[in-house]
Amino acid sequence: MTAHHNFWDTAAGRNPKIDGYNSRVHMFNNYWKNITYFAISASDGAEVLVENNYFENSAKPHWNQGSGYFSASGNIYTGRSATDQYRDSGATAFSDVQLYPYRLDSANTLGSQVDGGTGPQ
Repeated sequence: MTAHHNFWDTAAGRNPKIDGYNSRVHMFNNYWKNITYFAISASDGAEVLVENNYFENSAKPHWNQGSGYFSASGNIYTGRSATDQYRDSGATAFSDVQLYPYRLDSANTLGSQVDGGTGPQ
């Protein structure tokens, strides 16, 4: 599964929770703001590739809930996110597959990109 250019604002639960050895999720160019519980969690062998996301005042930006695998790069962490100890990474996700073509936007520009496209238009 791929999730990109999404905006999660002031949420506690109901954020991406990836579970199980057959689960693989690519999360790129998403914006999490004021998340009180977790932004992304993985467990039971799930693999998550987290690229160029923006975490603002978000607890547990990418949280290994037990034997999950996070490969994270290019992300920005501000406020609470910058000091939160639950930013797991260092694992290799998707090492056995060729990913589809995609373009990463700068994480610095995500606020205006995704926030401007949410809500009533």
